Amino acid sequence: MKIVSPEEAVSVIKSGQTVFVSHACNEPVALVDALVARKDELRDVKIINGLHHPSRCKYLEPEMDGSFKLLTFLGSPPSREALREGRAEYIPSNISFMPKLFREGIITVDTAVLQLSPPDERGYMSTGISLGIALIVARVAKTVIAQINENVPRTGEPTLIHESEIELAAEVTKQLLEMPTGEIGEVEKKVAENVADLVPDGACLQLGLGAVPDMIQRFLVDKKEIGIHSGMLTDGIIDLIERGVVTNTRKPFDHGVSITAGLMGTQVLYRYADNNPRILVDSVERTHNIDVLGQIPDFVGINSAIEVDLRGQINAESIGTQQISGVGGQLDFVRAAEHSPGGMAITAMTSTSPNGKHSRIVAAPRQGTTITTPRHDVQFVVTEYGHADLRGKTLKERAHSLLKIAPPDFRDQIREEYERLMGSL
Repeated sequence: MKIVSPEEAVSVIKSGQTVFVSHACNEPVALVDALVARKDELRDVKIINGLHHPSRCKYLEPEMDGSFKLLTFLGSPPSREALREGRAEYIPSNISFMPKLFREGIITVDTAVLQLSPPDERGYMSTGISLGIALIVARVAKTVIAQINENVPRTGEPTLIHESEIELAAEVTKQLLEMPTGEIGEVEKKVAENVADLVPDGACLQLGLGAVPDMIQRFLVDKKEIGIHSGMLTDGIIDLIERGVVTNTRKPFDHGVSITAGLMGTQVLYRYADNNPRILVDSVERTHNIDVLGQIPDFVGINSAIEVDLRGQINAESIGTQQISGVGGQLDFVRAAEHSPGGMAITAMTSTSPNGKHSRIVAAPRQGTTITTPRHDVQFVVTEYGHADLRGKTLKERAHSLLKIAPPDFRDQIREEYERLMGSL
C-alpha cells in the first residue's frame, strides 16, 4: 500500500471505467471530491453503489452529466432527479443477490474506492460503519484505493482488509458523515407503538431505515431478551443495549452480539461501536441470508412501504413509473420471516402521504407502479389505525382487513374503486 494524496489516488480512474464507492455515511469524501474535480477530463465514468447520503452525491449534480453516471441499487432523495433525467440508472436486485453479481462477473468493477480505519500492528484495516458488499467488490476489482481515516471505528473481523490488498491510500482525518434521527409526528409514533405491540419477548429484529423504525426502538423498552440481526442500525440501539432490552441471548448463534451490515447515525453511535464486542458489522452474505435468518426463532422483519393495495401487494420503491427507492433487503427479510419458526414480516407505514392528501392503502396500484413484495409474501400491515394480519386470508378477507386500517376519510372511496375493478366486497 502506497500512501499518496487524494488526487494521486484517484488518478488511476480513467474514462469509461466502472467505479464502486463505499456508500451512505461511509463515503470516502476526500477521494470522491478529488474524483469529481476531474470532471472536465473524464467521460462516461460509471459509479456504482447503494444508499446515498443526502448531503453528498456530488457526481450527480447536473454539471457532471457526461463525466459521471450513477448506477444504483437503491434510489434515494439525492438520486431521484438524476434517475428521472437519465443521469443515473437503477439496478433492481435483492441485496442477498448482490455478492453473486460481482463474484461471477455479471457486473465488473475497475476500481473500488473504500474508507478504512488505520492499520493495526498486523496491517489490517476495518471498513468501520459499513460493510455490506464493499469487501466482496474490492476483492474482484482490478484496483483498490482507500481513504484511511482515524475516525473510522473497528467493528469486527468480517470488516477487515489487509494493507497488502490496497494499491493506493490517502490519509485523511475527517468526521464521518452522520444521519441523525429526523423529526417524527404523533401519527408516526402511533404506527411505531402498534408495531411494537406485535413484537414478542425474545424476538430477533430487523429494522429498516426511517423515522418509524427509529421510533419503534423507543417503544421496545419494556421488552425482554430482544435480538438484532439487521441490515442497518441507528443510534436507538445504544439505549436498548444499555437498558438490557437487547441481549441477543435467545439466538441460536451470535450470542450476545447485534449483527448489522452497517451503521447510520451520529458520532455517538460510531464511537460506541468501536471495538465493542456487542456490535458486529458483517457482510450481506450473513445479514441478508435467508438460510441463516430462517434458523432464528421469532425473527421479525420490519420494513416500510409507499403503498399497499387491498390484495396485499406492496410497493416500496416507486411513484407510478418514477423510481424513488429500491427493493433493498425487504424481500430477503420478508422471506426470512416466513422460514423462521414464529417469524413475522411487518410492513409499517402511515396511512396517508405526508400532506394527508393521498391514502397509502389503495384499491389497486396505479399504472406503472412497481410491486416490491408480492401479495403471497405479505403478512402484517400496520398503520396508525392498527394492524391487518393477511396470513391465510382470502382476497376479500384481506381487503376487509386492510380497509379497517386505511384512513377513515378515504375508506368509502377505496371500497368503491375496488368494487368497480374487482367486484363486490
